[in-house]
Amino acid sequence: MVTFIDRSKVPPLHTRKGDVWGYTYRKAGFLEVGETAGGLLALQLAPGAMPEPERAIGDQVPLWTRQQQAGATK
Repeated sequence: MVTFIDRSKVPPLHTRKGDVWGYTYRKAGFLEVGETAGGLLALQLAPGAMPEPERAIGDQVPLWTRQQQAGATK
C-alpha cells in the first residue's frame, strides 16, 4: 500500500530530530520510499508489515454457515 503526502499542504510534526511529515503513517509501519516527480513524499506499507484482517466493529455474524445451509436443503 502506498500513500503520498504534499508537504506544502500538511503541517509537520516537530520532533527533536527535526520536522516529520506523515508521523501517524510512520507509526503504523509505513516507510519512506522516495518522492514523486511533483515533489510528493511517498510512503509505503510492505505486505509483510500489514496487520491480519479483523471483523469490523458492529459487523453482523452470519446466522448460518455454508454447511448448515446445504444441510437445510436436503
